[in-house]
Amino acid sequence: MPDGFPSGMIGLIFFVEYRLMQSAILLFLVAIAGIGISLQAGINSRLQAAWAQSPLLAALISFIVGTLGLLVCVLATRVNIPAFPAKITWWHWTGGLLGAFMVLMTIIGVQRIGGAATFSLIIAGQLTASLILDHYGLFGFAQHSVSLPRLAGVLCIAIGVIMIKKF
Repeated sequence: MPDGFPSGMIGLIFFVEYRLMQSAILLFLVAIAGIGISLQAGINSRLQAAWAQSPLLAALISFIVGTLGLLVCVLATRVNIPAFPAKITWWHWTGGLLGAFMVLMTIIGVQRIGGAATFSLIIAGQLTASLILDHYGLFGFAQHSVSLPRLAGVLCIAIGVIMIKKF
């Protein structure tokens, strides 16, 4: 039992409730992040229309503002910045590029095909890739084998993408 919890059955109950609350808060914050991504696409699209005149410039401005926000958080929380490790490979640096590509595509997508179609395609791509990454445990993903129910879930999303785009 972790420190700060009573011992025995009461402590176990408190610990389980604490872990469930952490899980519920995490799920809530992840859902809020999803709302934020949708809002971000609209905000960046309006930034392009109102000033930037280019989806590339709007994405760059978005990343500069985000980087400044993260810098403030790192400084405010006094995150320890470790020494540069020698074992980092080239692909460790691609996360930022993939994020930039995603932001750029949301700016273009919401203007051309709408928010629902853009994000349903993004979700379909994310789930398909995540299924493969989970199955093989690649890039630090926890290993979860592909199963019929998981495939059925991705198929339902794919059908939803088609319905959203068609109607």
